[in-house]
Amino acid sequence: MTQATVPPLMTPVAPHAGRALAIAALAIAILGLCIPLVGLVAVVLGILAFVRGHGAWRGLGAGGAALGAVSLVVSLLALGVLLPALAKARETARLVKSGRQLDVIAKAMAVYQRQWNGMPPDGTDIETLIVSANYTARETWLSPYSDPDSLTPSYLFVTLDPSTLDPNALFICENPDLGSRRVTVVNGDLSIRSVDRAEAIELLRNEPTLYTSRGERWRPSSLTR
Repeated sequence: MTQATVPPLMTPVAPHAGRALAIAALAIAILGLCIPLVGLVAVVLGILAFVRGHGAWRGLGAGGAALGAVSLVVSLLALGVLLPALAKARETARLVKSGRQLDVIAKAMAVYQRQWNGMPPDGTDIETLIVSANYTARETWLSPYSDPDSLTPSYLFVTLDPSTLDPNALFICENPDLGSRRVTVVNGDLSIRSVDRAEAIELLRNEPTLYTSRGERWRPSSLTR
């Protein structure tokens, strides 16, 4: 009576499988030194090569896993350094852009004042007047920190006529409710400077009336905190 053949419980691994995994692990680990987080793939492949490989290929797989782990650590450390630097660069770029926009707005208002021998009364929609006269683009009145869909105004005006102010008095201030750490302000002499958000809040707190560029009275919520 012939006995039935029992199939093996596990399929034998091809002899070259460990070799291919080990080579792939080592190559990807080297690549991981240049590309962040790729080393994680090398670690996985290296472990598989160590488990499935034979002889020298096991050692090569272990080396690929180790090098992959090193590249992963290096990538994480690099990201830890780069991410804050990128955030700081982005903040600086926004601050510079806001300063340029406010400089354009202040100079456009000065041109309007000379052309019309005065400024309209406080509470006027100065943004529409300046934009319709083609002195600025509409986008100039939107702070880099603002959400285009938000109702929060970008810039707040103490008055529309800076000639009534002292040179060092506050004329225009970026809205501190936008959440930036540094806030751009314009003085009565049209000079531009940036101040800490806390200082900007104190400057605005001393002003009894503030207007948006659309002529609405506005008190930032940060003044009541």
